[in-house]
Amino acid sequence: MARPAATHKPKIPSKTDPKGIRAGLPPEEVASFDERFRAAMAEATENLDLVPVMDVLEHYHRLAWTYTADPAGYRRMFDTAARVLAGEDVPRVPGDVIKADLAARTAASR
Repeated sequence: MARPAATHKPKIPSKTDPKGIRAGLPPEEVASFDERFRAAMAEATENLDLVPVMDVLEHYHRLAWTYTADPAGYRRMFDTAARVLAGEDVPRVPGDVIKADLAARTAASR
């Protein structure tokens, strides 16, 4: 009897793991992350306040999560956004259709 092919589950970084977040970023975002993270750490050291650090981690965690989960989809998203900003007429999907698709996918994954 044939076994189903194993599905690859990407390793999504923890929300509070700077190394993991950095490793999960698209290459073009790493320098920006490094700069903003170091600035936030310096500010946190000066003010004894970790909120700026957590804000940077939260922002870049979203990027790392999206990129790690679907690198090709991440690239398509930015390509489409650039085309919209350039004034191109790109196909769009109504919000209610997207919500219905997400609900169906969520239900199917349970």
